[in-house]
Amino acid sequence: MRADNDKALFDRIAQDYARKDTHPSASIARKARLQQSMRPLLLPENSDVLEIGSGAGFSAEYLAGQYGSYTGLDYSSELTTYAQQLNAGPGRTFLCADAFQFEPEKEFDLIFAIGVLHHIEAYQDLLLRLSSFLRPGGWLMVNEPHPLNPIVTGARHLRKKFDSGYSEDQDELGPKAIGDAFEAAGLADVAISAQGFLATPLAEVPIDPLWLTRPIANFTSALDRGLAHVLPVSVGLRMSWNVVVTGRKHYPHT
Repeated sequence: MRADNDKALFDRIAQDYARKDTHPSASIARKARLQQSMRPLLLPENSDVLEIGSGAGFSAEYLAGQYGSYTGLDYSSELTTYAQQLNAGPGRTFLCADAFQFEPEKEFDLIFAIGVLHHIEAYQDLLLRLSSFLRPGGWLMVNEPHPLNPIVTGARHLRKKFDSGYSEDQDELGPKAIGDAFEAAGLADVAISAQGFLATPLAEVPIDPLWLTRPIANFTSALDRGLAHVLPVSVGLRMSWNVVVTGRKHYPHT
């Protein structure tokens, strides 16, 4: 099964995968990606947050001060161990579990996943399950690679062939397919936006020397934010690496 293969892959590459967030220039781009993806969301103070596919847990640090509690869920035991070692702190919990088996003890104000859905065969079922974990008014957000930029798609196909740490068995999910799945999961106010024009390669591949790549990461991350703000969504999606999709759980009728 794909899930078993991916779990074995991420257990094997856990140290290299964690390095994406410990490398100074890569972490700049990765933090910027997360914060840009979160920007449209209005969350209450002391929000309860759940991340699916939390990896080495650095989102808990990148979002410090923006939540009351953070739960990171990942099916890789090796990555979960890194998360517990590197990012433990008050209000932070890291669990090794499959999202399809996870039974939370509370509801969440925000559930998010960065680069997870394209690894999941039944991603529509996963979104439906996650939506049931939300409080009324709570948000679900995903950031996913998409196939609308042919140059980027070609680069990803090459990476599948030559990078042993990159999963070969993954889907290419278009923005419409993800948006439709959000609506099928009963989410309202579904919105689609482009993310990642220039900084994404730096977020995925730690590159030295730092005296060069650190300022480039800062500059390209700032430029990405500006482009996402001024470009029409249809144009941005043709130029970007990633798509952000957000949706909100209905309040019950009174």
